[in-house]
Amino acid sequence: MKNDLLFTYANWGDVRSADFVNLISELGKLGALAGQHTSKDGAGRLQHFTLKLWETPFIAIQVQNIRSAGLRILDIGSGLSPLPAHLQSLGHSVTAVDNNAWNLWEKGAGWMKSIYRTGAEYVELSNLRDITRFDKHSFDVITSCSVIEHFDEETFRIFREVLKHAANPEGQIILTYDFDIAIWGAVSKDRDMLDIIKAGRLMENLFGEGPVSQQLIAKTMKLQNRIKLAYPLFLASRSHLFKLYRKLKKTGPMFNNLGTSLREVTSSIGISCPISCLIK
Repeated sequence: MKNDLLFTYANWGDVRSADFVNLISELGKLGALAGQHTSKDGAGRLQHFTLKLWETPFIAIQVQNIRSAGLRILDIGSGLSPLPAHLQSLGHSVTAVDNNAWNLWEKGAGWMKSIYRTGAEYVELSNLRDITRFDKHSFDVITSCSVIEHFDEETFRIFREVLKHAANPEGQIILTYDFDIAIWGAVSKDRDMLDIIKAGRLMENLFGEGPVSQQLIAKTMKLQNRIKLAYPLFLASRSHLFKLYRKLKKTGPMFNNLGTSLREVTSSIGISCPISCLIK
């Protein structure tokens, strides 16, 4: 397993690389299978939400970088994501779990298997702690796409508890999470600090208080500043500044404006590290 800690963010440079282009195509084809059976949000986010073009391939590439065959993978909060089916097709043994709170698995876990025509297992859980029903140290890799930003401190405590039970102590965790950024206006000055405080708590809930969390908080602040610089160019892209933004967009940060207000955007952060970083 890999021994280093990777912290990165959604960016156009990755998405334009050959590895990402190929994966986006493959995952898009899988996602279209779900789209034939449901109109609910989920797999369609791969096509309709910019950040999903980075998040799902990021996780898949990090699994690939482990360079081990037949990994036992647990994907937490799968929804309609094509990721479990994709990883299963590469020869890994994948279990996808979700509490199905949004009723994305309209006809149950078996329905998901049939949609994706996959050997991946889909298991509906009533809560996060139910992961302890799996045998101890059952999984070599834990993956999760845009889930942990919804956790409160108690849920993080349970998350670490179930990781300690379910994960191979020599294994890897690979996840992404959304990061909201206030852009301008009076609200921005207040929100800047609140956003960083929220990110800091998330880091400390994952890694505990210490130098690792502080280092990652500093990197998050740099991302916040980069987005603030890029967003005005995005708004100006409909004018004569379009060429300037297009040049930036070749390597710059990716973000979504998911709300009705132009004052806030969402970006995405990716982390890959040994399980031991989280469950000391």
